[in-house]
Amino acid sequence: MVLARVLLLVGLIAPPACPQSFSFLPPVDAYAPGYSRGAGMCRYCFAVADFNHDGKADIVYAFTEFTPTASVAFGNGDGTFRAGPVLPVNQSLGRPYVADFNGDGNPDIAISNSPFLYLFLGDGSGGFSAPISYSSCPSPVVIADFDGDGKSDLVCGQSVLLGSGDGAFRTSQSLPGESILAGDLNEDSKPDLLLRVGADIKVALGKGNGTFDAAVLVRGTSFLQEVQIGDFNSDGHVDIVGALIDTSEILMFPGNGDSTFRTGIHTAGLYGFISAAADFNRDGKLDLIAGDAILPGNGDGTFRFPIYYGPVSQSCGMAQAGPAPIPCDYYRTTTLVADFNGDGLPDIAAGYVVRGFQNTAAGCVTVLLNDSPGDGFTAPAISPITWSLPIVGALVTAFGENLAPSVATAPPGSPQTTLGGIRLHLRQRSQSADALAPLLYVSPSQINYAIPPASLVDTDPSNTDPYVWVAIEHVGTPYTSKGLSVPRTFSAVYDPFFFTVGSGLAAATAVSVALDGTQTSVPVNSCVGGVCTSTPINVSGDPVYLTLYGTGFASSAASCNAGQTVPVTYTGRAGQIAGLDRQPAPAEYSRGPRRDPDRMHVCGCLVSK
Repeated sequence: MVLARVLLLVGLIAPPACPQSFSFLPPVDAYAPGYSRGAGMCRYCFAVADFNHDGKADIVYAFTEFTPTASVAFGNGDGTFRAGPVLPVNQSLGRPYVADFNGDGNPDIAISNSPFLYLFLGDGSGGFSAPISYSSCPSPVVIADFDGDGKSDLVCGQSVLLGSGDGAFRTSQSLPGESILAGDLNEDSKPDLLLRVGADIKVALGKGNGTFDAAVLVRGTSFLQEVQIGDFNSDGHVDIVGALIDTSEILMFPGNGDSTFRTGIHTAGLYGFISAAADFNRDGKLDLIAGDAILPGNGDGTFRFPIYYGPVSQSCGMAQAGPAPIPCDYYRTTTLVADFNGDGLPDIAAGYVVRGFQNTAAGCVTVLLNDSPGDGFTAPAISPITWSLPIVGALVTAFGENLAPSVATAPPGSPQTTLGGIRLHLRQRSQSADALAPLLYVSPSQINYAIPPASLVDTDPSNTDPYVWVAIEHVGTPYTSKGLSVPRTFSAVYDPFFFTVGSGLAAATAVSVALDGTQTSVPVNSCVGGVCTSTPINVSGDPVYLTLYGTGFASSAASCNAGQTVPVTYTGRAGQIAGLDRQPAPAEYSRGPRRDPDRMHVCGCLVSK
């Protein structure tokens, strides 16, 4: 009865307000060369276009394997790719851009190796010309048709360069700051510029002839980083979104449609640099990509709890680490959005680097096909206590839509791998097979389960995949591994918490113990139809022991207060459920002070004599 009551209370947690679910297919390699010395990718080092006019999105990416180069991967229209031409780059690793520079209707490629720019003119069938070198184009680079002649122009650093169509450019204007991006900010169908001038962001309105008006300050944007534009508050006007320099908050500046912007709206928390915006779950509201997470938009300029897509497809464990296991050094370079399978949904292409043993590395590009909305998650795994990212080996809660066909609770002390008509698959990319999660409670909108260290990453440093892929199987129907990722988190720092059964009532059980050792259950709380009431404990007879359930206090509780301070007779972990009783993580995985992670603990107090 103890575990049944604790698990039921988690089933009563109110889900976050998330109107539509998210779902992706697991990442598929568009480019994955394997491990080699000196391999890598730079930030923003790939772009998307249809280079061979077959109606399918292709990718150009820049990478290093001993020497810098760039290459094209042709899309097959189903999320897979085949190798295309290699584009030589003779300097350092540069960022590719895609535009029609000669006005022939074919996408061309420009690769920026500041202060050099190399143009590769596309022939429309997937081939490219020899590079045309332009020797004065410092980064950053912004591309648009600023003079309306059908040929793409450049802003290189602070210089506006108008293209002649044959690979040559002429300087039109010098700007007071470095260009960030181009867009129509005053709704006159002419591209404007956002500039960084010192610590501030300013707007320079385009005249449509290749020149710009004087730059005007957007108030409140000092030190704003990773800027994106779009209609984030659903009023039909372009807004500005960026992150504070310390990555503590996201700011959205509502646009008035005339290139002016109102006071910024804050959303606390950020999970990596902002790289793209799109409506991933088809709810009509723009979402943000920040790091390896999607931040769902509320349609008012604010954003919700992160949804992780986990782009890593390469294993990073013993096979790459050599004889001595080492933690995986993983970082993402950037993320782009495009429709790679022609279903009208925005898919994700992500570049990342995984470092292996003895200075080897793999710079990869993966694609995740969007399958939203549907039978999917709004949050695949969060701590039911802290409402933050979970701990591997912990009790976690998932929210979503159509997750299970019915409501079901596992028998006391016996988690099930099949419950309520579903199974929950957990997979690492460093393992050939996935594992079934222990299910505690399932419903159409919520699943409570454990991420078990016995079958997935925990304290074993040879298992170093940075993500666990979570997918639902509906029993009796064909299984497709669509879902979302959960980042591996090894420690947490927070204050102790008690589980509750609603209305502020503690999750608790009590027993009376007779002189001969016989134990008799004593009512504490009663829950009927989701409504819980307390029952006074009868302390007139044999001694009564009260057990409280929570987390974060495995060795910290010194006393209990039940009307009076009473001694604690036991405090520790509840080890009856797989995944809820693990040893502390190795020091190299710790973040801040070492504390007990988010797992179930019990505290026993003698409340009567």
